[in-house]
Amino acid sequence: MSAFSRGLRNVYRDKPRALLVLFILGLSVGSFLTMAQASANVKGHMNNLQTEFTTIVEIRPAGQMGHIDMKGQDRFLTEDMQGRLDGIPHITEIEKYLVVMLYGSYYLVGVEPGDTLRYACRGLYPGAAIIAGRGLEEGDGGSNVALLGAKGSAKGYGITPETLGNSPKITIKDQEFDVIGIFSSRSFFGGSHIFAPYDAVQRLYGVENKISTIFVKVDSVENVAQVERDVKAVLGDGADVVSQKEKAAKIGKSLDRIKASTDLKAAMAVLFGALVTLFTMILATRKRTKEIGVLKAIGASNGDVIKQFVVESLALASMGGALGLLVFTILGPTLASILLGIPADNALISTEFAYAPSPVTVGYALGAVFFFGIIGSLYPVMQAVKMTPAEGIHHE
Repeated sequence: MSAFSRGLRNVYRDKPRALLVLFILGLSVGSFLTMAQASANVKGHMNNLQTEFTTIVEIRPAGQMGHIDMKGQDRFLTEDMQGRLDGIPHITEIEKYLVVMLYGSYYLVGVEPGDTLRYACRGLYPGAAIIAGRGLEEGDGGSNVALLGAKGSAKGYGITPETLGNSPKITIKDQEFDVIGIFSSRSFFGGSHIFAPYDAVQRLYGVENKISTIFVKVDSVENVAQVERDVKAVLGDGADVVSQKEKAAKIGKSLDRIKASTDLKAAMAVLFGALVTLFTMILATRKRTKEIGVLKAIGASNGDVIKQFVVESLALASMGGALGLLVFTILGPTLASILLGIPADNALISTEFAYAPSPVTVGYALGAVFFFGIIGSLYPVMQAVKMTPAEGIHHE
């Protein structure tokens, strides 16, 4: 029997041990791949953050947030103020929002169809993504239609993606709104929002010429500071121009901490898998000391013995890697949720980035398998090289 065949056969010689080791290695590789993917997800969000915030200028009523039905927040921007922004160079887009504080801790946000869906929280943060139905479209302007958050407002009204086809309605201020879509969010707070066309919210509350917040998009990062100065000069003391750099820095720090945690846990998963493989092969080598002596006594070279244990180690690690890919594919978001303490449906770990085999993840898995196999082979290699046939045969 060749050294290669003996190595493959030895994987199954102790079936309970093999099953236990495969389970541990599968979990280890699955955790490593999950943390690597979660790290990539966070990095993607950080890149999106840079894209979103570095070219955006936020404008609010001076000293306030301009929320309807919120005590002490009754100062607003006006459409005339919005019109003054049209002549400022380097502004490519202008988005306006009207925010209402509803009963039950819900927020109603009036937004022009086609503009970014933003959450109200000391400013408006992007992050809503339609998961059922459709978003607000150009023809919806002024219509009583609404989008609900999966985690909050939709749940509160008892509407699910499955029941969306029944044309459900909700009532706001004695008027019915047709629910046309459900969006996901990164938090329960985000899910507590209801989005409706800007004109419909204006009409519902009888507030003409009032705007809670305006966002303007600048054509390049280099021109943001100049646009901020121009906006302040045009609007004067009636508006606050909020620095997006500070907001981006705060969110970025939180994402940095999460990414550091995912990287550390990915490294720990690899180290744990390597140690499991190493100790497994140490035990296997000690149990087969006499076998090694016999093989060398009948003419097997050091290379033959080494090849046998390297094949066994790599075969064991390969099966663990395949199981790890399966764990990653099926349980990725759940495993990330457990390891990071973040809800499994949080966009940071599940919404935008799929947990599925790709050339990158398969490459990671192969790298982990090779690493485990080499580490697991170290002890057998050292033993085989220094052991004499006599020492092996007479080993007790």
